[in-house]
Amino acid sequence: MKFPITITIIILAVAGGLSWQVEMRLIAARADENILILEASRLGVSGGNDDLTRSEKRVRPNLDTEAKELAAEYDREAKKWESATIIDDADDSYFKIHQRLEGIDSLRLKVFITDILTDKSLLEIMRAERALKLLPILAKKDPETALALFREFYTTIKFSPGAGNIIPECLGAWAKNDPFAAVKWIEENALEYPTAMEQSQDIIFRSAAEKDPMIAFSLIEHLQLNSEKAYSAMLMVVTAAKTHEDRDITLAAFREFRDANEDNKEIAQAVDQTFGYFSWSLAEVGFDAATKWIDGAKLSPWELDRVCARLSLNYDGDEPAQWIEWMGARFPLAQGDSHVMDMFRCWTHQDYEAAGNWLASAPENPTKKAAIRSYAQAIFPHDPAAAVQWLMTLPPGRDRDETFKTIHMNWPKDDPAGKEAFKQQHGIK
Repeated sequence: MKFPITITIIILAVAGGLSWQVEMRLIAARADENILILEASRLGVSGGNDDLTRSEKRVRPNLDTEAKELAAEYDREAKKWESATIIDDADDSYFKIHQRLEGIDSLRLKVFITDILTDKSLLEIMRAERALKLLPILAKKDPETALALFREFYTTIKFSPGAGNIIPECLGAWAKNDPFAAVKWIEENALEYPTAMEQSQDIIFRSAAEKDPMIAFSLIEHLQLNSEKAYSAMLMVVTAAKTHEDRDITLAAFREFRDANEDNKEIAQAVDQTFGYFSWSLAEVGFDAATKWIDGAKLSPWELDRVCARLSLNYDGDEPAQWIEWMGARFPLAQGDSHVMDMFRCWTHQDYEAAGNWLASAPENPTKKAAIRSYAQAIFPHDPAAAVQWLMTLPPGRDRDETFKTIHMNWPKDDPAGKEAFKQQHGIK
């Protein structure tokens, strides 16, 4: 008897607790680095304000010596950068201060950020930009508090074009320890910050997958995502697997999730679109290691077809000939032709001479025939005579005729006479 995957995960979560690790990436590119350094380094910490909470007021008089010195140094550095006419790339003092800020506790850091956001001597856009440099540091320590500050001062923070980026960063950090709480925050705030929510979901799924793919799949089930969003989420889960061990674990979780949701059309569509991405990093590990994993994974014919299809479409590794020969041997007659052709097309675009040399020495078999068809289509725009010469080495029949038709269909629109002559020459109907 099968139990829903969500129940299984909840039991595991309650019994063992959750611990999370994820390497956060920036979601969107910021402005030019030097400009950011100039602006951020102008940060100053105000002498105080009347809007602090009681806990924050208790912290201020008790700031330790290091924190006081850091605040003063931050102010001095800001003034120095503000008055500078030329930015010295070798001056890393701003970054060193940032590193020291990462060493203070979250309550003191909250005071720093609140001071900035309530400093009436600064324009709102500057307050927003400066606070957004520090909120990611707070997010690593206390993401829930960082999000609370974001919401409290949103009327100021929203002036920065990068305001929405802090939400994914905070939620990604929160998901390290409590992914379900992060998802709940998304559900409660989706209408208020719709764009940031989509980015945040992907980060949460990536975080969950790197720790435990089963929990990541349970989140997909919990959110009842449509096919498009399920595809995006599952893509995060599958491509998070970088090692063979990770792939084994993710593959087992994927199969269980797929089987448990076999009647869900939305999930079925996403499954079909994403399974092939198990090949995402196979080219990086090399042919021998990659094929060893594929063989050990005992992929079904459908699974193997999806993996090879995705691997072939954009292959940029150093061993195309081995992959082409391997795929030709793994599939029943003609069933792997499309994968061979896709990979050979990529190889031809990367190094047409090497691809042509392989063709010249390859034994006569169905794999070579598929490669010839792909090669002819790829080189025809540049060397039509050679393309036709290669195609004529194929025996008369469907494969050769279909390839001539494909070339004819893709003939340059500005050469109708040539297209008609080609049609007549090769009996294309």
